[in-house]
Amino acid sequence: MGGLVLLHFSTFYMIYHFILEDIYSKNPDPIIEKFIGEPNGDCRNNYCIQWWWEGILWGTAATAFHNYFQAKIPKIKRLNINEDPITYLGILVDILQEWDRYSVFSNPFNSDSNTLQGIDVELERVNGMIRINYHNEKISREIRKALNKSLIGWNNIVEVC
Repeated sequence: MGGLVLLHFSTFYMIYHFILEDIYSKNPDPIIEKFIGEPNGDCRNNYCIQWWWEGILWGTAATAFHNYFQAKIPKIKRLNINEDPITYLGILVDILQEWDRYSVFSNPFNSDSNTLQGIDVELERVNGMIRINYHNEKISREIRKALNKSLIGWNNIVEVC
């Protein structure tokens, strides 16, 4: 759902931008010019369709896919990094970054009321891999379980302690 909402609003904004650009080309107005910016050939500033397709569309799709691969669906296919690196990275980061997530809902990895604090987590590079030490075996076990459910080969990139 998050990916669809992002796609909806970013596409709406792009359409709105092109409408204003069209109005401006027929009747220049300094207020519209401030919104659309001065044309300079840079797709990121002018919202060209190539930038929308290569950046916005694929970014929002990765968000949607990331949610799919983490869904509680029995026997869901695990993702390999070569299939979709952006989605893979989104899932990996979302599962690993369990610290400082304050929520009105309970923390799925921690049965007590204390949220894992960022200062309690250690991050280091060891033998070409990233090692994250949560200093909590229950949290580490649940994170490894979530990674195993969603991703193939995650343990070649990161070590969860």
